[in-house]
Amino acid sequence: MAVSNTSFSERLVRIERSTPKLFAGDDAPQPFKPQNLVRATGGRSAFFYAAILFGLGVGASVGYFFGLIVGFDIFLTQPPMTVVAIIKADPQMLALTIAMAAGVLLALLCQIFGYTRARALNFWTGYLFGSLAINLQAIYFVYITYFAGAA
Repeated sequence: MAVSNTSFSERLVRIERSTPKLFAGDDAPQPFKPQNLVRATGGRSAFFYAAILFGLGVGASVGYFFGLIVGFDIFLTQPPMTVVAIIKADPQMLALTIAMAAGVLLALLCQIFGYTRARALNFWTGYLFGSLAINLQAIYFVYITYFAGAA
């Protein structure tokens, strides 16, 4: 086996993969053209969009039933302990309130702790937007009632 004449720093440069290295034999420079590089990551596939659409559908249905049964106005018109007592008394209201809070919390947690744009992040983001889009009119009325009137 022949003894290598490369230095340690040259070996580190070859190992480091965050920037493209272009070698064309005998370390001759090669012009950099981004359109000619092979993509290291795949494009957005059907599963990417399917996770978002599934999250939108589930979030929209949860948001619809939340707006129909619980509503945002209960949280602003009643004292907090009364709201807790009302929601704990009805299992359906409790489940829908937890489902709405879980959508916001899990979308935030997937954004904070997700190292990649995973399908879980796509699902929970779609879930959040779906649930809020269905209740957009109620959110607008809460804004008009409590915040726009004060200005």
